[in-house]
Amino acid sequence: MPEAAENPGRRALLLGGAWLLVAVTIGLAPLLGRWLPSPAAVLALGAVYWSGCWTLALLAGDRSALAALYRTPIHRRPVELILTWLPVVATLVVGFLPSVSRVPLPVLAAVVGVALVNGVTEELFWRGAFVSRFPGSLKLGLLFPLLPFTAWHLALALMPGVRYEGGIPALLGGAAFFGVCWGWTVWRTHDLRSATLAHVLTNTFAFTQLALVNWVA
Repeated sequence: MPEAAENPGRRALLLGGAWLLVAVTIGLAPLLGRWLPSPAAVLALGAVYWSGCWTLALLAGDRSALAALYRTPIHRRPVELILTWLPVVATLVVGFLPSVSRVPLPVLAAVVGVALVNGVTEELFWRGAFVSRFPGSLKLGLLFPLLPFTAWHLALALMPGVRYEGGIPALLGGAAFFGVCWGWTVWRTHDLRSATLAHVLTNTFAFTQLALVNWVA
């Protein structure tokens, strides 16, 4: 019997908890934006979100299968290679290269730190936990988590005083595109390391532009 069927409670916790986490962050974002200056509000929201991701991944994911995703040999399938690294190239060209020369080194160091935490956390939860719990299900292992992963970015869009290049459509569209790319590759290859590295690099490049637009005078 598949493990997902053997653990209906954890299955329900993962599926329901994902949407609950999104709802909490969407409700909290405007409040934090009024209570705290930016970027402290963004970091506080991130701390709540990351804590929720780790908690749900460890409580509701299949921890042995999740750990195995980090030991799978690095994949070399052409289609999955392209999908893994396309977001990296896109954000490098569009976001990082035009911005990096104007971002002070301390800000860039902070960007790298946040990108590392966010990239590792999001791949652990949105790809790793769902693939570990539903390894053979396209609907629950890949398609379901794509929706709340994209919707979580609404919380960022609702943060007062934070601007995004291209506005909300670009923010949500980019999240959905990245989710499809990394979700498919992890679901197909069970290689979480490649997606995690690509996610960290993509965040680094995109967050550099975000910092320039919002917090670099």
